[in-house]
Amino acid sequence: MEQIPKPENLKRPLIELSAEEEAPIKERVLSYLEKGKPDWDVPHTLKVVEYTRELLAHEGGNARILIPAAYFHDVGYSLTEVAGKRGIDWQKVKNVKTEHAVLGSQEAEKVLREIGGFTEEEIKEIVRLVLVHDNLWEMPAKDFDGEGFNDYLTVEADSLGMIA
Repeated sequence: MEQIPKPENLKRPLIELSAEEEAPIKERVLSYLEKGKPDWDVPHTLKVVEYTRELLAHEGGNARILIPAAYFHDVGYSLTEVAGKRGIDWQKVKNVKTEHAVLGSQEAEKVLREIGGFTEEEIKEIVRLVLVHDNLWEMPAKDFDGEGFNDYLTVEADSLGMIA
């Protein structure tokens, strides 16, 4: 796993996630994503993780929370009834969009507890980010230096991962 570069003037401290802690998360997530749309879900998720690292390198933050959230953010798609199917009608797509966040957050909690090494607070924040990453209207007021930082960084990385 690529480590995050450490610039001198970060706005907030950088809390790192070791390669040993990241490896089992990546392995489990990829096994889920390959059941969904592997031609999209796998490369998109890996790009989201890459952009999360870039944002952390420039902004600081807690990689122990943000990197796992980036990995798990779309795992729920592979757990829906339409996983891997093509030609789904628009209403089902809307329903799956909501369902994937719930299923993904539940699976993230389960996997993180199985893997171990994360505090209860870290697990709760990762699960919350997976649950709300598509709900811009539920995000905290834009307080990038405070409460909303994890939310906005997660959404930003996900958005960037859709175009690259």
